[in-house]
Amino acid sequence: MSGTLPINSFNKVTIKNNTPTATSVSISGRRQSKQLAAQYWTIDCDYPPLDRSEMAQIMAFLNKQKNSLSSFQVVLPQYSRSNGTVKYLIGGMTDATLSVRSAATITATTVYVNFDTLRPSHFVSAGTTATGALKAGDFIKFTNHDKVYQLTDDVTVDSSGNATLNIFPGLFTALTTTENVWYWDTPFTVFNTENTQEYQLTVGDQASVTLKLHEAL
Repeated sequence: MSGTLPINSFNKVTIKNNTPTATSVSISGRRQSKQLAAQYWTIDCDYPPLDRSEMAQIMAFLNKQKNSLSSFQVVLPQYSRSNGTVKYLIGGMTDATLSVRSAATITATTVYVNFDTLRPSHFVSAGTTATGALKAGDFIKFTNHDKVYQLTDDVTVDSSGNATLNIFPGLFTALTTTENVWYWDTPFTVFNTENTQEYQLTVGDQASVTLKLHEAL
């Protein structure tokens, strides 16, 4: 992996859930399905018109990755922040580390966690609530591997700061209690699917750039 995409002020971001599956239907109408490969995210990112210097930064960064050869990280403003009441404010009441509370095995879809310094009283102090701290559809990531997961249910914090995360897909890598959880500015580890990246510079030095990214597992 080589760095973080330098500009992420996207005009439009389309994210796709890919779960390769084979389905057959018998004469009787009975359906059988089997997942063929691991789940992954693909992301299309459209930039607003960029000036020449901004385009040059993106071009230089992708050239450094040799387009599709190397992976890198990108934070998606449209998706990487929680819709819940927890806001990761540096130095604020809700500035809390979310840590894994119990070990979890590969394929597990439930992870038990703890907001190390965050209790319901802190939510009240920060003008938020312990209910809906994180929301279904939020993206999270664990510190010991690159896979990004999506919460399938809202998350409520109890009086001890404990919470349960129900995730999709199941864990790709086992977790121990030494791991933490990204829930704010969650980075996606990706590679550029294009072997040839196109840049268009129009009259007035306005550039048009679109990225097609694939989660790197």
